[in-house]
Amino acid sequence: MPSDAPVPAITVTLQRGKTARPAQTGVNGDFRFDAVAVGDYELSVDLAGFRPARLPVGVRGGVLKPVVLRLVLADVRTEMTVRAESDEVTVEATDNL
Repeated sequence: MPSDAPVPAITVTLQRGKTARPAQTGVNGDFRFDAVAVGDYELSVDLAGFRPARLPVGVRGGVLKPVVLRLVLADVRTEMTVRAESDEVTVEATDNL
């Protein structure tokens, strides 16, 4: 069940075009990007067990306002293949002892 708990030590990426800047979250799930140029960006997190998170953000006046990026649990899918060879079946009672 989701808890809204902060997730420490994950990579958050701020991307504009082909330029990407990673930042590591702290113990409280906080992260920071310094000296960000004015423009439109995408903030993203890819973490195993969660759906990819994407958030468009706009930087105006060189300041990126605080944002909260919520992670949603990924769908769980398990696939199993069971194979077995069967013994020979006979209708003779003496063979089935």
